Amino acid sequence: MIFELIVIFILLFIIIGLVYQFMYDIYGWVLSLSLIFYISYSAVKLVYYFRKKKEGQIKEEEPKDKNMEMLKDFIQKNIKQGFKAEQIKEALLKEGWPKEKVEKAFK
Repeated sequence: MIFELIVIFILLFIIIGLVYQFMYDIYGWVLSLSLIFYISYSAVKLVYYFRKKKEGQIKEEEPKDKNMEMLKDFIQKNIKQGFKAEQIKEALLKEGWPKEKVEKAFK
């Protein structure tokens, strides 16, 4: 979304520069219409984004947790070796891993 706005903003300035260079008499109109278009487009995109976010269609990405990746790898390795999920959970909890992280890693 932000990338689109930046590209439109750059194109807007290129168009305005060309119009100003070759057609002085319509410069004000083109500048005004371009700014109105840019502001309208930005408003529509923001409304669309926040509606989708409110409906739950856009999910916030969680930052990657290296410990979580390490925990998932550990779980997968031990399951392949034949340990049961409950045995792995108990071992991790005994080693001091938070219960929430252990539960999340098994999902």
